[in-house]
Amino acid sequence: MGDFVLDPVIATRVLESGDETVRVSIGMPRPFETGTAYFCPFEIVGPITNKRMRAGGFDAVQALSLALQMIGAVLLFTPERKAGKLTWLGRMDLGFPLSSVMEDLRDKIPDTP
Repeated sequence: MGDFVLDPVIATRVLESGDETVRVSIGMPRPFETGTAYFCPFEIVGPITNKRMRAGGFDAVQALSLALQMIGAVLLFTPERKAGKLTWLGRMDLGFPLSSVMEDLRDKIPDTP
């Protein structure tokens, strides 16, 4: 996983994957060391998927917005989703925004194996 920390965590969402859970944690956006842009760290931890990544943006708001879209895109291709088991509140829509390109891809990926 990435070599950066999430602290402080500003938001979490717990998704269901059969009898297990997938936890999405989002860290506070902060400036890159260069000070010219921001990044927003996030982590996805589940029975199979374990990823720590970050999204960069011009400012903190853009970094957070792009992190939410990246989370949606990463979840779209997890083994848990491909197995048709990943849900939020009993729904296949996990509640994370997707870019229009990712929405088109989502519509082409079957929800069940």
